[in-house]
Amino acid sequence: MNLNPLKARRAGRPWLATAVTLVVLVLAYVSGQLLAAWAPQEYEFYEKPPVWPKLASGAPAVIMTVLLAAWALARQAMDRTRARRVPAPTATELAALPVKDREELLIQRRQARTQWISGTGVVLSVVFTAFGLTYTALTLEETREAQITDRYTKNIEQLGSSTLDVRLGAIYALERLARDSPRDHDTIYDVLTAFVREHDPVPEAKPPAKPAADIQAALTVIGRGTAEPYYLPLNADLGEIRAPGANLDHANLISSDLRLANLRKANLVQATLIDANLSRADLSGADLSRADLSGVNLSKAHLRGADLSETDLSGADLKGADLRGVRGMTPDQIRRVAVTDKTTRF
Repeated sequence: MNLNPLKARRAGRPWLATAVTLVVLVLAYVSGQLLAAWAPQEYEFYEKPPVWPKLASGAPAVIMTVLLAAWALARQAMDRTRARRVPAPTATELAALPVKDREELLIQRRQARTQWISGTGVVLSVVFTAFGLTYTALTLEETREAQITDRYTKNIEQLGSSTLDVRLGAIYALERLARDSPRDHDTIYDVLTAFVREHDPVPEAKPPAKPAADIQAALTVIGRGTAEPYYLPLNADLGEIRAPGANLDHANLISSDLRLANLRKANLVQATLIDANLSRADLSGADLSRADLSGVNLSKAHLRGADLSETDLSGADLKGADLRGVRGMTPDQIRRVAVTDKTTRF
């Protein structure tokens, strides 16, 4: 007598469940990696990186694991339903069975209950694991935000220190924080520009030949605050600063406000100043070679002795500017690309 026809049917394929499980897990991993690679992950530097492409890599594994567990439970339920359709052995048939077969029947019944409990446990474990992963992700995000807030507060306190080394460390720490937290980027750079403006030498005093170390560090960080290939407007508010001799080579100061700024003999080699406002700024003797000054407002600016070698002055407003003694470009070359008038001095 066949006490378990379902068992007999599967006796020749005990590897099926293992093979299906392995295939499902491999497909889950491959599909997760493909989904993560396909997902658009490009974002602007000032935006918070999207989280869903990272979650996408693990989503197929969780979904397929749940489906696999559901399939296992469904198969067990179907087996139990089919088994109920098989007439139970009568007392006479059981008595006629050998002891070994009766023991086997008892073991099968116990295994059926154990398998049902195990399948239920698998589903519950998957649900709790998914819940735990979600909770962990939310907790990590909250912890990260708290750490960023603590770092910001600490750096601001250090920026007001009376010790130069502490201020320098705070400036570079704020730059790192701006990169770690893109949504705080603008706020941090507003703080740094305010630091430069407020720590400017007193108007009555003669400015030094070069900026102080902390002012130069802040200007360097501000100048590289918007990196290639974005070239987005930084709009730095640096109006009326006094930083003669400042080193701003390759600085990105697009659309920045530098009105009345004292940048005598400053190094602005290959600086990007597109659409910046430099009206009445003092750029005497500054090195502006290969700088991009297209669309810049240089009205009434002082450029005596400045180096304009390979400088892009397309559309620059030079009305009333003092260009006496400039190097690298002739008056005719400047007039062809920039806006001048009879008050422009050559």
